[in-house]
Amino acid sequence: MKEYVQRCFTACETEVDKDRTEKLLKDVLQARLQDGSAYTIDWSNEPLPEY
Repeated sequence: MKEYVQRCFTACETEVDKDRTEKLLKDVLQARLQDGSAYTIDWSNEPLPEY
């Protein structure tokens, strides 16, 4: 999961992109942690968010 987050932020070109990514990741990761799927997802193959 850590590498996925790093890949997401590395793909950001602007501060606005970083802000959007941070909000999206908080929402996605919180939902995945709550339902338990965060531990079963292959984060290395998870697609990066699209805007």
